[in-house]
Amino acid sequence: MRESVAQKNREMIGSKPIGGMTDMTFSLRDLVRQSEGRLHVLAGEAGLDRPFSSMAVCDRPPKACDFSPGGLYYFPATLLQEVALELDVLVRRLSARGSAGMLLPEFVSDASGEIPSGLPRSALLLADRLKLPVLYLRGDFLSLMERWVALRQDARLFAARRLERALDALIQAWRDEQAVEGIVGILEEALDGRIVVHPDVTPGHRAVEENTEQRADIPALDEAFHRPGVPVVRSANGRVQAYLLLQTGRRYGAKTLIRGEFPERPHQREVVERAFSMAAPILQLQLEKRLLDWELRLRSRLDVVREILMSEEPIRPEAVARARSFGWDIFVPHAVVYAGIARFGRLVRERRWTEADVLRRESEWIDRIEAAAAERGWWALGVSPESGHFLFVFRRRGSTNWGIEEVRHHVADLFARQGPLWEGVPIGGGIGRPGTGVDGHRRSYRESVQSFHLGVALYGEGTLKTVTDLGAEAYLYPWYRSREALGLIEAVLGPLFRLPENRRQVLLETAEAVVEAHGDLRRAAERLHVHRNTVRYRKRQVEEVLGMPLDDPERLRLVGLALRAYRLQGLSRTEEALIRPALNHDPPPNP
Repeated sequence: MRESVAQKNREMIGSKPIGGMTDMTFSLRDLVRQSEGRLHVLAGEAGLDRPFSSMAVCDRPPKACDFSPGGLYYFPATLLQEVALELDVLVRRLSARGSAGMLLPEFVSDASGEIPSGLPRSALLLADRLKLPVLYLRGDFLSLMERWVALRQDARLFAARRLERALDALIQAWRDEQAVEGIVGILEEALDGRIVVHPDVTPGHRAVEENTEQRADIPALDEAFHRPGVPVVRSANGRVQAYLLLQTGRRYGAKTLIRGEFPERPHQREVVERAFSMAAPILQLQLEKRLLDWELRLRSRLDVVREILMSEEPIRPEAVARARSFGWDIFVPHAVVYAGIARFGRLVRERRWTEADVLRRESEWIDRIEAAAAERGWWALGVSPESGHFLFVFRRRGSTNWGIEEVRHHVADLFARQGPLWEGVPIGGGIGRPGTGVDGHRRSYRESVQSFHLGVALYGEGTLKTVTDLGAEAYLYPWYRSREALGLIEAVLGPLFRLPENRRQVLLETAEAVVEAHGDLRRAAERLHVHRNTVRYRKRQVEEVLGMPLDDPERLRLVGLALRAYRLQGLSRTEEALIRPALNHDPPPNP
């Protein structure tokens, strides 16, 4: 009888899936939190977030036990007395096998009242160093197992509810013809994560890792590109990452990559995979519809603009002829303006705009700008290369004696008059110097894009800047977007991005305010609309996290440079991609 009970207790509970849910990874922290005070941490508290998937009783000599990764092992009092002198070896073995930890029975403490009588302190110090949790149990082990089984069942129920909530929201979004940004926002809220949409991804998809996502899962990206429409889900470093490639094939063989990152929870991988699988055809349909409407509305214009301004290839004579049919003579001076609506995805979700609403507003805004420009003696041609972003080409009719300041004054007035269409949301822009010919037009386009991105990073959303406003900063733009700038971000700001999101954002905003105020806490407090003592307290927190004083002017400039590069790394995308996701990866090695 005793042997059968021992055999039953040795069975690994986590080896059997429940209800079709196979992702049963917990952490010991979850178990301690749900133990109702029966579990206490004796050593190795730093390892409580280790993956925990099974529980077993070790009632034989440790050499005869086959320890497995993720297992929590309970050592009865009789066995513990026999192996007390070899506990250091046991701790090393459990840590090497990736076990979740060891569980000790309720003990009679020594004179200090802190550790079991006869248990060597060296074993607990070693467990602390190896981050192997050592817990002791007050109560019956079988009761703890019952509690864990209940915890697993609750987790399965919560996961099913999360999935059901996500699917219901997706179905409703499909019925309401929600825009792509709205559907992505619904997934974010239902799955409690962050999703970024990368439009027009090229087959050289490693640029996603270089320019947009640091330490992206390249094998997962490869698999996503080979399996369009099928989500690829991976777990690493306590996060669940999902990749979904949608290929429309209508407009330049367009590919859209949707990348999500979510906290790791029980059944999270399966919930994310099922939700993304459900969302894939809905997103595919909306992207096809968007691209089809763009083809009908702007295809001819956008083709010409891409070939003349956005390409590095020689221009075909057909493109020049089509441009002239629009009134665009590339051999006379034109100025390029690149404009964007801040946080466009959030605006779409908050206003609950449908796909038709977004397309109608974009078309109407372009038409209004062109018509208002014509009334003031200017010629304008507008396109929308990306949802929420606009590109305009301007020329003063009947004159070549005009400059960038005239363009700024004219565009600022146009944007201010037509802004109500976007319900008060700020519209920012960058203006390039007028240029003639192919090279002049392309230079003006590059300057407009750089001015837009740097203007948002340096002066905030809704600003209208020219390349001359930026001065030497314009020459640093390629570096801000380079791989070397990512190294500076990692070295200087890396510790901030390992904090919880709420605290991370508060400290980032504080650091930026202190940098912009050149260390003046009063001015920083005015920028943040908080008390000066609050800024002083948060500044100390930033200094503790970064390990450097912000009172040192050199260090303050270094932090400012890293913050600027951080903001610019993702500014070529809308909404969440305007602000790069947290850099959750290891810091670079010391040179």
